[in-house]
Amino acid sequence: MTFLHVARWALNFLGEVNLAVKKNWSMSRTRELWVSWNPPKGGIIKINTDGSVNPDGHAAAGGVLRNDKGDWLAGFSMNVDMCSVIAAELWGVKDGLQLAIERGPKDIELEVDSLVVFSLLRDNSNLDHPVSALIRCCQSLMTVANVVEFSHTFREGNRCADLLASLGLDCSPRLHIFDSISSSL
Repeated sequence: MTFLHVARWALNFLGEVNLAVKKNWSMSRTRELWVSWNPPKGGIIKINTDGSVNPDGHAAAGGVLRNDKGDWLAGFSMNVDMCSVIAAELWGVKDGLQLAIERGPKDIELEVDSLVVFSLLRDNSNLDHPVSALIRCCQSLMTVANVVEFSHTFREGNRCADLLASLGLDCSPRLHIFDSISSSL
């Protein structure tokens, strides 16, 4: 682990925290929220994705596809080698959408726990962003996959995807698909 990797990780982390604080936090009041995973509307497949980056810069992505009853359809993990937190999160979105497309035509609800990624994918003016090619790829896949709802959730509502992304850190650098659920998830 080099100083450059630690510094890059810290800057990415601080950038995401800064954006989240600017958009969603007020010092004048505090409120408690009960956060949990919620199923999609009837007939819709929900994809939750996440990215994970160690302080040394090694990154992974993961996610889960579930139906409107909460039934497990597929999970995935992938080691994406070295990249930023934002890129790892976007790799999770890309892999989740591609998996959903391969599984057949359905309406999709996509949920991410990164406000930065949520904003980047909703905004069409990010052509100069360092990961703009990955952003455009995800936006294109969102159209192909027929994403009918796109939302942000807090980390607590995305635990399964978080675990799958963390699992990807120990995987070989290819997509690993899990058709059945593990007891740890």
